[in-house]
Amino acid sequence: MDSKAVSPLIGFVLLLAIIMGLIGVMQAQLVPAWNRAVEAKHMDELSYEIADLSESISIAASTGNPAKVVVDAGVRYPNYYVLLSPSKGSGTVSSKVLSVNISGIGNYTTSAIVFRPNYFYSPSPELVYEHSAVFKIESSSFVVDSGQSSFSRDRIVIYLVNATFQSFATTGNVNLVVYPISYGGVQRYSGTITFECYSERTAEWWNSTLASIYGSSNVSRTGNTVEVRTSNVRLSIVYLEAYATASGEVEVNEKPQPAKVLKLSAPSYVVYQGVTVPLGVRVVDEYWNPVEGAEVTVSVDGNIALRANTNERGELWYYYQAFEAGTHTIVFSTGVGSVTYTVEVLEKPTSTGIFSVTWDVGDNYTLDASIEGVKEFRVRVTYSGTAISNVNVDIAADNTSVISFMPDSGLTDSNGELAVTVIPLKNGTVNLIASAGGSVAVLKITVINAGAGVCPAGWMYYRDIQIQNNVNRDLYNFQVLITLNSQNLNYTQSDCSDIVFYNGSQRLDRWIVEGTCGTSNLKIWVKVPYIPSNGVTTIRMYYGSPFSVPNSINTFDVVGEAGVVSVGGVEKTVNLQNVYSDPVVFAVPKLDPGEYRSGTTAAQHHLITSVSQDSFTIKQVESPSGDGTITETDVSYIVLEKGVYYIGYDLLAEVGSMNGKGTYTTVSLNAPFSGSPAVLADLQGPAKRGNTQYEDVYARVKGVSSTGFQVQIEMDDNSYPPSSLRGTIAYAAIGQGYDSLNSLEARQTSDSITDKFSQIFFTRSYSTIPSVVAQLVSEDGWNSAYAVTRNVNSNGFEVAVEEPAGWDGPHTTEKIAWVAAHQDLIYGRKYVEIMPTVSVGAENSC
Repeated sequence: MDSKAVSPLIGFVLLLAIIMGLIGVMQAQLVPAWNRAVEAKHMDELSYEIADLSESISIAASTGNPAKVVVDAGVRYPNYYVLLSPSKGSGTVSSKVLSVNISGIGNYTTSAIVFRPNYFYSPSPELVYEHSAVFKIESSSFVVDSGQSSFSRDRIVIYLVNATFQSFATTGNVNLVVYPISYGGVQRYSGTITFECYSERTAEWWNSTLASIYGSSNVSRTGNTVEVRTSNVRLSIVYLEAYATASGEVEVNEKPQPAKVLKLSAPSYVVYQGVTVPLGVRVVDEYWNPVEGAEVTVSVDGNIALRANTNERGELWYYYQAFEAGTHTIVFSTGVGSVTYTVEVLEKPTSTGIFSVTWDVGDNYTLDASIEGVKEFRVRVTYSGTAISNVNVDIAADNTSVISFMPDSGLTDSNGELAVTVIPLKNGTVNLIASAGGSVAVLKITVINAGAGVCPAGWMYYRDIQIQNNVNRDLYNFQVLITLNSQNLNYTQSDCSDIVFYNGSQRLDRWIVEGTCGTSNLKIWVKVPYIPSNGVTTIRMYYGSPFSVPNSINTFDVVGEAGVVSVGGVEKTVNLQNVYSDPVVFAVPKLDPGEYRSGTTAAQHHLITSVSQDSFTIKQVESPSGDGTITETDVSYIVLEKGVYYIGYDLLAEVGSMNGKGTYTTVSLNAPFSGSPAVLADLQGPAKRGNTQYEDVYARVKGVSSTGFQVQIEMDDNSYPPSSLRGTIAYAAIGQGYDSLNSLEARQTSDSITDKFSQIFFTRSYSTIPSVVAQLVSEDGWNSAYAVTRNVNSNGFEVAVEEPAGWDGPHTTEKIAWVAAHQDLIYGRKYVEIMPTVSVGAENSC
């Protein structure tokens, strides 16, 4: 054999053996190590996605809107050249039914939702959502990925999650869609709540956690069941359905069904003739949450007085007019039960209270409608001859067909007096009754020369106005725009203030838009108490009178308020003027004249730490690169109620909140904006990553259009905040423009604002210095930054982009959205997709 031929062959075989051995080593050692790293990264991402589920369920329960969490259940392994590796690993999604017993209320079930990745190289822990908490469970470890939000010292929210799936495996994404079915109820509760847990390990965590809240003597565990004894807490029970899909689209038609009818008023009353007694019921489902649209029949002494449906709060109110002396029974009947009220009506009262209550005209007055028309009376409250201010006085009348009056209650002024305006409707006698602190004064009014009673005395003309509801739901206390050609109207007051509106004998709140009287486009907003679904309500307009009736701001709804607060590094509570249903807060630092801080250790910004219905807390914070000193400065704020409505006359607004992340999330707007709105966004508390809390955070918006925008949580000194960062972001999209009702202006600047202050001028000057909130709505510069204002005055303000201490200070051009408003309440009107149609009838003479 030729040795020259053998040597290369042997060398090739040896080289091949070495390569195969190396591949074998890589296959046996490196591929598992590489893929374990892939699995660890997947588990980290999966943990944050499942932690999102807890917050999404909480937000869905509070807003009534569906929530979706996208979970990447399967793991994808890289393709290694010449090495063997699986392409995908599946994940298993399952649910487990758990029992919940609330003593005295009912037995329910909820679901634990479990995710288990089927890894090839690493242990496969279970990620478990139960009762608002998320756990990572392995044989040798137990980690809380997301703490619970169900239990606090004075509030408990029980989330009953009905998982419509059992168990399945997938290598792709899973869309977990949560639909709130029953929500919105709250009740005072004392009793025992017993709930089952996924395992004894999770039960032990609940036992320890709740013992730290309620005391160990009030919490106990037996196996995987926990029992907690509560006293006088606010309890809500929320029922949600959870779906797991590949598309994310699920059609849910389930609605809450009536189960009980509850009293909202005292069971019995003893009143004097002429008093109006508000009586109400709430229809709730099996979870004690309100049911909208339930039919209720109201009977008075056996005769049907009203048949109507409950409103969005599940309530129906009937205002009983106590005209006839005697005992009367008012029954509210539903398909699931009835409640009964008893009203004992007494004859005209005499005074027995501690105060002396008197009318300025004595006990009797003859009101000549042809001469006096609208008449102002004054009731006075004294004690031992001294006038008493700020005393509540209730006003009632025993015959509202003869007069209308306002207000029905109010506080005495510094002279101990309350003014009561009376409009005569027809000839007759009526007792006007004032009561304060158990003391009563009765003024007998005899109306003469009021004509036939077709019009209020002193008014010469009337027109009937039909209002057609164009949507398939009832409208309550809805603001309707009446547009008239005042040049063809026989009004008598130069400002049209003789024009009034009535619904039967009830005078309606109305607002005449300034500058429209005397034109062919007279605009009057009228608050109409009720317009039935797809139905018609008829009201009457009276005019042609020598008497003037002022505008009523109560025509509109309070939708927010604005102000300025001085705050430093210590949390401060701001008490609000109004009590809201579900408010959110937006703020911005207001610097001293000439001050510049961008990129310096003096840079600081606000942090809203909590928001309630009647207050919020706020403080200022700085980046980790700051000097550790927080200076007390002014911060401007605006509070807005959640929902879709108009601010003032016509500025469309959509206000809400969402689960914010460290990466941009798209928010789709439901309101039909004609152009890009001005968008404010603000965190409503610190952000979290797992169990770690961060305060050097704020919200940042970009990509604003008429249909939506993007928003993320931004951190000081971190241009790329971790995607796992979480927090509640409130947002307000407001149509750009100026509203003359509130003197509120909303705008977005061009892409021109830098760290150097720019001057912004208002469209119209303010009588007093307004509150201005400004925030970034672009991301041209990669450094984290926020907006600050300076030199706010009645004509305008200065605005700039400020970088925190960790950056150099100079910043490229950005866009800023801003809203300016008086430091006072903000009024608005309700939104409906199609406005009611108004038909004005012909003029009639009284």
